[in-house]
Amino acid sequence: MEPYDPPTTVLVQRHEPQGVSTILSSTDFFQSEQNRTVILEQADSFQLRDKYLFATTTRKQFGSHAPSSVQLWVSYNRQPMKAAQFMTRHPITEYYIADASEDQVFVCVNHLNNVTHLYISDTQGLSFSLSLENVLYYSPEGSGSNTLIRYFANEPFADLHRVDGLRGVFIATLINGSLNGSLNEDNMRSVITFDKGGTWELLQPPTADSLGGTVECQLGKGCSLHLAQRWSQLFNIQLRRMPILSKDSAPGLIMATGGTTF
Repeated sequence: MEPYDPPTTVLVQRHEPQGVSTILSSTDFFQSEQNRTVILEQADSFQLRDKYLFATTTRKQFGSHAPSSVQLWVSYNRQPMKAAQFMTRHPITEYYIADASEDQVFVCVNHLNNVTHLYISDTQGLSFSLSLENVLYYSPEGSGSNTLIRYFANEPFADLHRVDGLRGVFIATLINGSLNGSLNEDNMRSVITFDKGGTWELLQPPTADSLGGTVECQLGKGCSLHLAQRWSQLFNIQLRRMPILSKDSAPGLIMATGGTTF
């Protein structure tokens, strides 16, 4: 991928008989051994995001009853892959790369009981700190797989929108509890950050509706504006709810559907 790789570079995820993968690169289309490099072995997944390479491996603790933990590996600017460090004591069952723009990485980390937290990295994507707890994340084989969304979504996603045209501005969906049971918009909240996940706050509700009527919703009374993202779009097809829309060509302008919620 230019400009990060020479035009002849090929990255390959080779599936092995053991059920894992080997990540390889070649600068001559695998014509010679000397131009072939093993990036990572025993990998479960692999992903390329511009200057970042991501892979996961499973760490099994032999002789222990503790559940297996998943390790995230990161390469920045095609440097050798290194294990990412997360400031958490909870076992990690899954990673989802939510965003890798602006020289930082947002990762949704799924813990036991299908609780997902959002972490933010340093520039190299190796040191992660907690940014937001209980974010809405769906995975066909994990978080939310026992909800009705499984009939409409076959790929993982997170309700996290990067506002185009405004650096460091993101809108996310919070949930109360986990995705083990029923989930509806009554226990969802939209939050926004203006400093790339340093602080998050609820959205200010409107004071009037489209007809000029007063909207009885105030932040001081626990009421805020909730914007539909991917989950609401899939779960409420009959309501034609559309996810958030923003463009680099129109900085500061955001179009969305949603409603007020306590």
